[in-house]
Amino acid sequence: MGSFDPRQMDAPLGQVRRVLTLIHDKAPSDEVAPAVALFEQMRADFVLRLEKKSLEVLVTVSASVKAGFPVAKDKLLEECTAIEERRANFRNMLDAVRKLKKVARQQKRNDAIHRMEAALREFHKDIGRIATRYRAEVERLSSIDPSQSLGAQAQKLYEAALIRRDLRPERDAPFVEEGDVVPAIAVAPPPDLADDPQGLLAFEDGIHDEVEAAAPHLMGEVVLRWAHDRRA
Repeated sequence: MGSFDPRQMDAPLGQVRRVLTLIHDKAPSDEVAPAVALFEQMRADFVLRLEKKSLEVLVTVSASVKAGFPVAKDKLLEECTAIEERRANFRNMLDAVRKLKKVARQQKRNDAIHRMEAALREFHKDIGRIATRYRAEVERLSSIDPSQSLGAQAQKLYEAALIRRDLRPERDAPFVEEGDVVPAIAVAPPPDLADDPQGLLAFEDGIHDEVEAAAPHLMGEVVLRWAHDRRA
């Protein structure tokens, strides 16, 4: 999910297979129990990482939509689909554990099987919960019209204000910091202010004042960059 490699699920799956092999081969309980405990830890770690990554991606996407950028829906859902497909493998393992439970007679083996069943059931459920929420939120965010976002509205106002001052604004790479995404406008300063920092600051304040008077709720929704290497 957003650079989360679905192949990270292969390690926990391999551990499940190892536990099932140990149980099937009637390995001693002091060999089976640590293997089960290792899977329980791998499950908890994986779910935490997946949850954290999915939330980070959704926060960034939400900020991008607010800034007026379209959602790369297909790309965002591609890894989610891969995770859901790999999740089916754990469902198969859960079915296999339940079959073993029916034939297990030794109490210690039965305890290990019950622990594996519970851990697999939670693992399968948690992955499904995270993937379902992620998919639904991506669908919701992708349905929002970027042109109606605060960022897009602010860009239009700033561009209009700059054009009225005989400048040629261009949309620049967004400002990104800690999950926040803000659209940016780059523009060459007026020639007579290019070497006058104080005068340019006062000129910029006039632009901000104009935008604030027209739409105070759009203040802070755009980053204005003076591109001294460009010609006005």
